[in-house]
Amino acid sequence: MIELLKSGTFWAAIATISAMVAAIAALYSVKISRDSANIERLSKRAYFTISSPGIKKMDNSPPYRIQITFVNAGHNPAISVSGKILFIDQALEV
Repeated sequence: MIELLKSGTFWAAIATISAMVAAIAALYSVKISRDSANIERLSKRAYFTISSPGIKKMDNSPPYRIQITFVNAGHNPAISVSGKILFIDQALEV
């Protein structure tokens, strides 16, 4: 056993195994860091809420006025937002 400990190949094998364990630990820490970054990115995203929607009848104007207020409720401001509103001017049959 003492001869094995004195040989260079034994310590080279120990060093190789230690390096492999360190590499696996480093890869695992990178995975944890990426997962944390994704969770943080999702928690700080921009999103909207609709505040006080309403339909009001106005005098001296077209029949109705529709007001929809979007509020930026996310942590970061939203940019380049686009959307579509569709109005159907007919009765819906049930």
